[in-house]
Amino acid sequence: MRIRGRAVRDDRPRPGTGRATGRDEVWAAQGGYPAFTVRSGVDVRGGYSADFSGSGAATVVSGSYDPASGVSAAIIAHDVTAPTTVAGLTAVGGDESTSGRTSLAAYVDGSGAGLSLDGVTLTGGVSGSSATALLVDGATVALTAPVIRSGDATGAGQSAYGVRAINGAVLDIDGGSIESGAGAAGAAAPVAPSAPAPGCAGGAGGNGSGSNRGPGGAACAGSAPANSGAGGNGGGYSSSGESGAPSGGGASGGSGGCGSLFGCGTDASGGSAGWAGSAGSGGEGGSSTLAAGVTFSGQAGSAGTAGAPGAGGGGGGGAGGPSIGLLHSGSGSVATSGSPIGAAPTASAGGNGGAAGAAGVGGAPGNCANIGGCGPSGGASSGSGNAGTAGRSGAAGLRYGIWDNGATTDPSHSGTTTSSTTTSSTAPAAQPVHTAVAMSCYTTAAGQTSYDANDTGATVLAPTTVAAGADFDVELTPDPMAVPTSGGGYPIGYVANVQYRFNVPAGATFVGATYSGGSNLGSGTPSVAVSGGKVVLTVPGTLAAGVSANFPKVTVTFQATGAAGTSLGFAYAGTSYGDPALTFQTRVNNIPILGSVTSTSNCYAATNPILATTVIS
Repeated sequence: MRIRGRAVRDDRPRPGTGRATGRDEVWAAQGGYPAFTVRSGVDVRGGYSADFSGSGAATVVSGSYDPASGVSAAIIAHDVTAPTTVAGLTAVGGDESTSGRTSLAAYVDGSGAGLSLDGVTLTGGVSGSSATALLVDGATVALTAPVIRSGDATGAGQSAYGVRAINGAVLDIDGGSIESGAGAAGAAAPVAPSAPAPGCAGGAGGNGSGSNRGPGGAACAGSAPANSGAGGNGGGYSSSGESGAPSGGGASGGSGGCGSLFGCGTDASGGSAGWAGSAGSGGEGGSSTLAAGVTFSGQAGSAGTAGAPGAGGGGGGGAGGPSIGLLHSGSGSVATSGSPIGAAPTASAGGNGGAAGAAGVGGAPGNCANIGGCGPSGGASSGSGNAGTAGRSGAAGLRYGIWDNGATTDPSHSGTTTSSTTTSSTAPAAQPVHTAVAMSCYTTAAGQTSYDANDTGATVLAPTTVAAGADFDVELTPDPMAVPTSGGGYPIGYVANVQYRFNVPAGATFVGATYSGGSNLGSGTPSVAVSGGKVVLTVPGTLAAGVSANFPKVTVTFQATGAAGTSLGFAYAGTSYGDPALTFQTRVNNIPILGSVTSTSNCYAATNPILATTVIS
């Protein structure tokens, strides 16, 4: 280690002790220092004054890329087996925004268990991916009163972590604080596809001959995905011409009018318009659902579908990156005591959905007949094709204080936690927890469809632990529904047949369910049952327009059938519009021509948070 300040070894007394430590030590005075690699058995202590007479300003170690280890960090420790303490340092990661690397404050790997980090301040730098302050890969580390912050993530959908413990790492954190910055916003969707080229013109009608009709004009060969032009109009001489033939989606040409050498009163009609293209559908927004792994990032949105043959829809925006104070993935364990652990104050934004594709261009008119008169504009032009549907924005990034192999805590977690691979102290009493859930809905009515956001949530009370084989109750209460008074500019009569679906987690078996409470639910009688492996609350209604419907509390009895250590996560069910978490019908009145129409909405949460967790003991 190269030191730009004073350094002493164990043959000199430590300040204030008057005795040797029996171990090698390096002292660093206040000021700035380059990155270094810890040597097993050699303590490193900072924060001294310039003359080592006492405490001074911060000793700041700046991160840089280390080709030997392949990481960018301020402090690197490999296989520290002997007792080794790093204390009183401030480590700051470098700027890796252009390299795409993660900029760490400290990186610890190997199988050693000798390293202790005491009173250190660890701040990740500017990372190209997965912003992280402390990454522990397989090693065992003790931390006392650390102050840890992730640093800043760059790159669409990238995530931020205060601490990552992976591949069997064991962490014991006593006091201090751990904080994650915000993940990066999701990627914007790609530009919508261009509108198709105009359809081609139909051919001219042929001449009539004597009393024979003139043949219709040939249709041009419109090529996909362009809208084809109309077939040409028939020529007229002494009788009406034949219609032009359709081709490639263009309508047939119009008939030629009657005609003679001296003309007659009816002109040949123009060719019919080419057909308008149908709209392409919009792409879905990206999901930020997390799964087991060493890092996460917001998932990309899907592409918009092509028009048929109108313009295509816009692509979906990517999801925002997660913000996680402390992540533990795989074996090993993480235990904290009195350490506030927080995520970013606000979630990172999902990327914007792509704009709708422009309308396709109609087919060109057919040509006039040579003889027999022609319509004032030859053949008719088609109208524009329908514009594509805009893509949906990506989901906001998730925020967790702790993500421990899928078990999560809220972003402002504080106090004591022990991962599922360690022995826990007495579990705290369960408290009701409210979680917001952003759903998207697919609504159909009278052959029309639309996509809408539906922000809802649920309050859940579940035990923190349950003995293997025991029965236990979970209380789930959906958020109230404010029934609107109008939709699309038309009055709403009521909402009916509301169904909420909750999951039965792996490791639990459904035993029974009841409901209680609720208000403004109409005259129908609610019910609760299990169907398709889901707990289903049905409220037939009808729910009057303008009321706030308070749904019943559902109490579900489960049996803990999984192995000890299994984490049971309770959440809304559903993974798609075809497998919804929420369904309901809406009666809309006074629609011109149609009168009253009943729409059906299917909703699900692309980012589906765990509402509560119970661990089998």
